[in-house]
Amino acid sequence: VWQSAVSPDGKLIASGTFGARVEVFDADASSTLVGITLDGSPVTSVSASVSASVSGGSAASGPRVYATTANGGLFAIDGARATHVDAATRIDFAMHANGVCALPSGELAVSHDSGVAWIATDGRVLRSVTTAQPATRIGSLEHGALTDVRVGDDLLLAFDSASGAPRWQVGGFTPRSGYRSNTLGGDVACDSAQPGVVFLPRGSGCDQAWLDTATSREIGALSQSEYAMSAERSPDGTLIALGSVARASEVTLVDAKTLEFVASLPNHRGGVRCVRWSPDGNRLASASIDGTVRVWHVARGVEILIAWRGACAHMAWDSEATLWLGCEDGKIRAIQVR
Repeated sequence: VWQSAVSPDGKLIASGTFGARVEVFDADASSTLVGITLDGSPVTSVSASVSASVSGGSAASGPRVYATTANGGLFAIDGARATHVDAATRIDFAMHANGVCALPSGELAVSHDSGVAWIATDGRVLRSVTTAQPATRIGSLEHGALTDVRVGDDLLLAFDSASGAPRWQVGGFTPRSGYRSNTLGGDVACDSAQPGVVFLPRGSGCDQAWLDTATSREIGALSQSEYAMSAERSPDGTLIALGSVARASEVTLVDAKTLEFVASLPNHRGGVRCVRWSPDGNRLASASIDGTVRVWHVARGVEILIAWRGACAHMAWDSEATLWLGCEDGKIRAIQVR
């Protein structure tokens, strides 16, 4: 940054950068980090409840956040008590948990070494399915009606969230020879604005594509974002954010209806393995293997701040617009971004 200036009303800051760019930021953009240690192993997934009510028969005093760890632990965090050392409690779950997704129904979908379980927030298993290989990353589609999960090295499976019945599956997640799958692997699918069409962020060395789930036919690829690792649709349904390994376009925005390229957000210096929209859709968070978590003002196409420097594997915004980071140092961090 060569020079900066504050607007007359004090609400904006403009900066001139070495890259011949002028960027405008909110003057009150700031972050507050709170670190909560779970079981000491890296945090592997984070998910926030979409409502204050939970399925264990009680009501939460604030946002509820759920996380899994490399040691297989499953934890619940009371967002209203994030500054307290006892904010996190371990959920009694017998399996080695690999990922968690909070569903609109109030249930939790949990991937584990033997399959997928849909559980109440107190750990009671409501229904489950067994998979031939460990289930790892997990998410939801169609407003929670489907649960999609990565199984083994090559498969993505989708199940009916209410019954556990299988709906569709697709492969193609094994990287070509010479590509790494450990830190640059793909994630679960992402809804588009076209009914029954999802995006497959398969990761480094794999063909990314749009999938017609009714026919299991791949209907096209996106050339502007090389090797997408993560994808999420905006709250208003109009855009899809992709995190990829493409240089200078590690974060890409795509029209969710036309499936066409819209813009790139190019400040990262390494592949982006997680992107998450804020509840109002105005901001986007991206976590990269370059060791930064960045927050963007989407309409302006500019970076608001580097919210965290450190290895972060997964993120989630809660209903009060607090960003939760699953960090590889064994802590989950809460960032209040104004």
